[in-house]
Amino acid sequence: MAKTKEQKKELLKDLEEKIRQQKSVVFIGFKGVNVHDISELRNKVKEVGGEIKVVKKTLADRAFKKNGINMNVRALEGEVALVFGLKEDILPIKLVHQKSLELEGLKILAGIFEGEIIDREKVIEIAKLPTKEELLSRLIQVISSPVSGFVNVLQGNIKGLMRVLTNVKN
Repeated sequence: MAKTKEQKKELLKDLEEKIRQQKSVVFIGFKGVNVHDISELRNKVKEVGGEIKVVKKTLADRAFKKNGINMNVRALEGEVALVFGLKEDILPIKLVHQKSLELEGLKILAGIFEGEIIDREKVIEIAKLPTKEELLSRLIQVISSPVSGFVNVLQGNIKGLMRVLTNVKN
């Protein structure tokens, strides 16, 4: 059913707001993907603070231009869905990439990351980056490694001293 002019204005306003709030956007094609799989992806993206919007390309073009982003959505092939990273920037990209490996019809077309329009390959590259939590755990591991090594060395000296004292006592 066709949308009224008021509905389109409201949709455009909502889309403009999402574009202003976004930390990242992934443009995906979903030809041949069933509703269940899209709903599953939508729920996973929502869990990490993102959102998926399926809108007409002309409406998306207008919304991006109003926000000063020169993204030509009409040049992308097929039906397009926008995956917004609103709270997290990399996690929604990771989820979409992971799902695109599982589903043949789900294709990453392009993206916007840190205000820059990026191609499909760059989106996939970003999806392969470790998450913030992974990086923090690696950092903690690197920081704590010398300290635990130092503790082990000190324990070795004390244990050696205890053996010597035990042998002297005997």
